[in-house]
Amino acid sequence: MVPERPSELRFEVIGAGLRRRVRVMAVVALTIAAVGCECPEQTFPPDQFPRVSVESGVWGRVWLWGPEPTPRGDGCDEPREIVPASRTVLIFARATSGDATGARWSEQEGRVFGTYYDAILTSAVDSVSSDETGFFQLRLDPGEYTVLLREGDALFWPGGNREADEINPIEVPDQGVAALFIDIVSLRPL
Repeated sequence: MVPERPSELRFEVIGAGLRRRVRVMAVVALTIAAVGCECPEQTFPPDQFPRVSVESGVWGRVWLWGPEPTPRGDGCDEPREIVPASRTVLIFARATSGDATGARWSEQEGRVFGTYYDAILTSAVDSVSSDETGFFQLRLDPGEYTVLLREGDALFWPGGNREADEINPIEVPDQGVAALFIDIVSLRPL
């Protein structure tokens, strides 16, 4: 049967194509719903706990985290890049804000990403460098300490709290080892 107006034929052709596309999209949507849309998983460097050999002191790892990724818009975010970092870990006798000079904060949008100091006036106890896997350990007597990293000419701690009186305190227990996981957030791509 020939339609009276060409627009009716055009409507039918477009209509048939639209119905076909709707069916295909429905099949795709059902397949995704049945299988599930998976977001990429965050990967982490290998665990270093099996390497701990000190019986009293501190052990830990230093990781450098890339900046937060831009959201993809599908409910999933790309994972952040995380790499082990070699840094000098400095141990001081427990320190408070009154024991520090030149405190300044690295901030973005009101979020503190790190605290820098020119000097800590309590006694330096020891230091150790994290290796290429980010792992470090150091024998220490039980007690309370302050831990910082050497970053150029400054002493640094990732994160920070302007109201806190104590500067990154850790406690080495009478029996055992304190664990310290240091995450440095980079504001630039790694």
